[in-house]
Amino acid sequence: MNIENSQAIVSSIKDHFIDVGLIETPIEDNQINLEPFMADEIVLIAAPDYFSDVDQNLTLEQVKETPLIFREEGSGTRSVVNHYMEKAGLTSDDLQIVMELGSTEAIKAVVESGLGVSFISKNAIKKEQELGLLKAYSITDLKLKRYFYIAYREKHVLKSTTELFLETLRSIVRKKEEAKIQLLNGDD
Repeated sequence: MNIENSQAIVSSIKDHFIDVGLIETPIEDNQINLEPFMADEIVLIAAPDYFSDVDQNLTLEQVKETPLIFREEGSGTRSVVNHYMEKAGLTSDDLQIVMELGSTEAIKAVVESGLGVSFISKNAIKKEQELGLLKAYSITDLKLKRYFYIAYREKHVLKSTTELFLETLRSIVRKKEEAKIQLLNGDD
């Protein structure tokens, strides 16, 4: 298993280096099939004491004035954040991007040290939130929603082991969604 950005994964699929990949951004490519399999939310993260006067929500103006650590070009997270920022009327030139890093773990470490803030999957910081190392913020009037996708070549028959892996992945996601619905409904 390799961990790379979405663009690199799609290239590896097209070049027949891998059969299937999990990516975080929708792509338009007639050689690639995409199957959404899990919803996700991207949040702004900061060290717990980074914003002393902010509760849980930030405005876009506050985001514009804050040093940002972004994922590298080609990253699905960066593509999604750029898309929503553009919809809100902001470009990269409007933001104070002070650093670009190639991994979620590197971003969490830099943000934890207080050098800036970043956008990251809400699911990727559960442990850090529980330990009080990072705090998540929502942006007023901006919901950063996305899906994770299973990507594979169009008209390609997948190996039985790959199909088994994908079915297991789909099953885990279904069970998590069912458990979430039961929790919301108050079922035991």
